[in-house]
Amino acid sequence: MMGRKRRDDLDRVITYAYTEDLEDHSTRRRLRILWMEYCFKYGIRPGDKEYDRDLEDIWYWIEDDCPDTDDWDSYLGYDSFEAYMSDIFAT
Repeated sequence: MMGRKRRDDLDRVITYAYTEDLEDHSTRRRLRILWMEYCFKYGIRPGDKEYDRDLEDIWYWIEDDCPDTDDWDSYLGYDSFEAYMSDIFAT
């Protein structure tokens, strides 16, 4: 079960994803940095159950409520979103 502090930190990332214009590339980079900070803070790595669950939680808000994500606008777009968000761990 996710603790309160961790849930608050994930909600901060979700709020950013929900409220910002994700068509802007600098905004997308900032979202990816917030995600990386969250993952490092809690020891979450790509491939972990927590990683997948939390990233899907962010995706839920982007997919359903953010019109400014043309290339992430369907479930098929999740693969592109996941690759983008995970790419920062490969560098």
